[in-house]
Amino acid sequence: MRRSLPILSLLVAACETTETEPEGFQGGDFEVTIENATDMCVGGSLESVFLPTGEATPFESPMELPGVIDIPWTHTVDFVDPFGEMQVIFEQGAQGSEWFQALNGEPPPAVEIDPINAPGCFVDATVDMYMNIVDSNALAGSAIVHLESFDEAECPVQTTDLCDVKLDLRWQRL
Repeated sequence: MRRSLPILSLLVAACETTETEPEGFQGGDFEVTIENATDMCVGGSLESVFLPTGEATPFESPMELPGVIDIPWTHTVDFVDPFGEMQVIFEQGAQGSEWFQALNGEPPPAVEIDPINAPGCFVDATVDMYMNIVDSNALAGSAIVHLESFDEAECPVQTTDLCDVKLDLRWQRL
């Protein structure tokens, strides 16, 4: 079964079989893994921030997800470094194939985006996550990290007006 969900005027397709109906999905703690990163604004240099080894990278901390009956739900999640904790709002997804989306409830302070390759480059960031149930223990989806304010001289030159990094994610129940 092929499902599609629009993300910021992009079409992202996921081949996933849903064994669990969204209404029955139970919340809990999940390991989150970044499977791929696509830098859409500074020529690929930000991909190494999210995938430092070039291979799938788990978040340092598990992410607690709500059950369907618990949404809307506001919660603090520990996002991948260098972003740290973010308050997010989990809502029912806008598209039929989306289970839910998590949107920034409160943006984090400016972060130093790449202290190794661009020390002193601080940016503002927000994150939108889109998730689909794969089965009762797994979800698949993506996060779009929106970056702004590349003001410092140390920052890489943006190749587009919008600076987004797309992360392909997988959640596995612990």
